[in-house]
Amino acid sequence: MKLRVVLGCLAAAMVFAQSPTDVFEKAPPEIEKALRDRVAIFFQAHVDGKFRRAEQVIKEDCLDDFYNSEKTRLISFEISRINWSENFTKATVVTDVELDWVTSRGKFRVKPPMKSFWVLDKGQWWWYIEKRDGWETPWGVMKSADQVAGSGGAGSKQLPTAAATPIHIPDAQEILNQIKADKSEILLSSSDKTQADAGISSEVPGKVTLAVMPYTVAGLTVKLDKQVVSKGETAHVSFSYDPPNKFPKAPVIVYVEASPLKKVFTFTLVFSPPTAQAPQTNLPPVRVR
Repeated sequence: MKLRVVLGCLAAAMVFAQSPTDVFEKAPPEIEKALRDRVAIFFQAHVDGKFRRAEQVIKEDCLDDFYNSEKTRLISFEISRINWSENFTKATVVTDVELDWVTSRGKFRVKPPMKSFWVLDKGQWWWYIEKRDGWETPWGVMKSADQVAGSGGAGSKQLPTAAATPIHIPDAQEILNQIKADKSEILLSSSDKTQADAGISSEVPGKVTLAVMPYTVAGLTVKLDKQVVSKGETAHVSFSYDPPNKFPKAPVIVYVEASPLKKVFTFTLVFSPPTAQAPQTNLPPVRVR
């Protein structure tokens, strides 16, 4: 069964929703260690680029799916979570994987979470693919060639029209557009202590690291309430200004960089005119009788 995939069999297992079932259950240490050892064999094969080494931990009825899909070379991997089910005989392993994502606009190093499925059979843990109408990925639901080409004839399953839509792999610009700032102009006062905020929201799969780039403005403090944002999260940037004098100020630009996307947010700080002072007079005070 030829899979219509670009990121390969690994990417076909990438989903980001958590199942609340069994999340907080703790497996016996020997069971967890055995699973972690087998997961390490699978992912290390993708780090080394020696994909056939993964065969030793792949369930036999899933070997064809693995052989007939493209493989993705990984830079590194780290198990971040294990969700257990069916009395510790099945497990969903969430692994943070680092890889280079090559697009027409360049190469990006990303570290998204991957979800893989494992079953305990005859005393060993095996990687397998859950049979379903499609696999959820960051780019949509992937379908096998058989599913996409289903004619709806006798003995075949008729898929919804949307199932025949080719898988859409977003380009770099689409990924960059998935992380946004809610404003680009920040209003502060030239003469009074003020503070303003902006939000940076991410829908990018995996984690994005934010950093305020160096600036030299006397009296200005720029802080992030969080430096790492995951999909669906928002980081808030605070701009606090304590003017060193009461003179008018020219606009200032502050940059915040999002890695590994190499996207830079530009915030223009605009300073309102100094607060008007009440006019001074030399008239003597009025005596009230």
